[in-house]
Amino acid sequence: MLYRNLIIGITLTLLPQMASAQCPEGERTKKLLEKTPTGHYAQQVIERVDKGLTAAKNMPSNTEIFDTFKMHWLINIESIMYMLLDTEIHSVEYSRDLTKISACLHADLAILEAKMEEVRCELKEAHLNKSPGGVGRLESIALFLNNRYKHLVLGALNTKHTDPTWQYWHAFDEPYQGWCCVSGPNECRPMTSSECSKEENNPVGGNEFYPTRNDCLNNDVCISASGPDNAPPKYEPICPFDSNYLAPTFSGYGCDLTVLDEFRDLDDTSLKEEYDALDALVDVRDRFLDDTDHIRQSALKMDSILDETMLSDAERQHLNQFGEAKVRDIEHKRVFGCEADVPPEGDDDEDGDGDPADKVKPSKLWATQEVRGPFFFTKDHLNIWKEFFRLNLWWTGQREYPDYLKKPSEFFKEEDREKSMSLNSLLVPRNHLRKRWDLFMKSQATQEAVILPKAQDMQQGVVSAMQPLRDAMKGNIELVQDSSGGLRKFAKGYAYFLRRSCVNRQCNSQLETILKILFSDICFPYASGEFETGTDESGASGSETWKACRDAVDNL
Repeated sequence: MLYRNLIIGITLTLLPQMASAQCPEGERTKKLLEKTPTGHYAQQVIERVDKGLTAAKNMPSNTEIFDTFKMHWLINIESIMYMLLDTEIHSVEYSRDLTKISACLHADLAILEAKMEEVRCELKEAHLNKSPGGVGRLESIALFLNNRYKHLVLGALNTKHTDPTWQYWHAFDEPYQGWCCVSGPNECRPMTSSECSKEENNPVGGNEFYPTRNDCLNNDVCISASGPDNAPPKYEPICPFDSNYLAPTFSGYGCDLTVLDEFRDLDDTSLKEEYDALDALVDVRDRFLDDTDHIRQSALKMDSILDETMLSDAERQHLNQFGEAKVRDIEHKRVFGCEADVPPEGDDDEDGDGDPADKVKPSKLWATQEVRGPFFFTKDHLNIWKEFFRLNLWWTGQREYPDYLKKPSEFFKEEDREKSMSLNSLLVPRNHLRKRWDLFMKSQATQEAVILPKAQDMQQGVVSAMQPLRDAMKGNIELVQDSSGGLRKFAKGYAYFLRRSCVNRQCNSQLETILKILFSDICFPYASGEFETGTDESGASGSETWKACRDAVDNL
């Protein structure tokens, strides 16, 4: 038994070393990482992370420092593992969009998760090699990947969403030129990220590196800059939106077979099934158009025989074009980034007045917001409200701050900017008040978003309030709905009984009228569902009810 436990212990000890040499672990993960992401944002994320992974794997080991601060590195590794374990529940991030996210977006999210798995694998090797620099860079990569994952979920289908921290320097990046906010003189100076953190440039601590001169001046610490901003930033602001993430459309945009072809060789995966299903759907659609083409031709011939009087010009044009565009013949189109929804330069306005609003935006060629979901025919009111709620929050971010809360860069006049930059004593309270202002604006936007659906959903509110009465009303209707049961059957039998005991003509006549009424469903309009309101010659409403009943009784 002791020998067996010893063998198990040695095997478990050697297991990380064996696995770490083959990062990433798992065949499916390796196959995913061999694929090129469908979106431009995911491609740039993978390229930037790969550079950081290469640098992290080349970091030297330092056993003395690693053993001295062993607890510190264990805490760091634990935080990284918690961060990477979050990939197991990342579905929460986009559960609201499970019915909208296309297969291409799912593929890119899976590639990012595979890259997170590779980071976890490399972390084991860095720990075995006792490389503090490698662990530190991998921690920065893990945090970077998690944030990029969230921004991809938020902005993949939103042309206005921007990743606000993409252009900033991260700990795993190689040094590059930018601007350093030097503490003490509170001055922005051009230098590399590594120079900004050196002791001779950072004697009192607190230096911060920024990609551009404007970013450095807007940090509420540095109030001046030495030299002009001539060097372009290493990384520009980026928007995750890519039309490849949209649902496939006949305009050529979206996640069609051209894009999914990259993943068709991934057997036993949902991506392969998605490709096969879409391929089969395209074949069925094209065959259906071929089979029904004779109907289109017959309609056009009949219109021609009748001197083109049967169809309108719009209908005739639609029939001429119907079925001509085969799915496989449509040219794939793609736009991405922050300028994705800008009309092309060669697109002229229709009326020649030079108004750019007349130009056709790419978003007019795809469905920006689906009114109905894939699992029901009624309108998806809940999803529509969520989109309205997000739009309200976006509007909140565009609201202008009052003057006493503005940063220097937010003023239009130079004298106002200089006055704001001179008030260094207000930096801390101003930042605090800006946060409080943002929270208040978001709270107000949330309340405004809730008011609209409540005001427009009065009909549903009435239906919900009447729900307890439905069973009672149904029971009452069943009592008079059929002449062979319920109260009508009882009244009919009782009338027969009384008629047998009547001795005068007037009694028999009245009972006969009652029986005729009981046999006429039109006399019970609320139970038959045939009730129609109306007005007679005198203007009295509801007059058709008794007239219809009278006519039915007279005809019996």
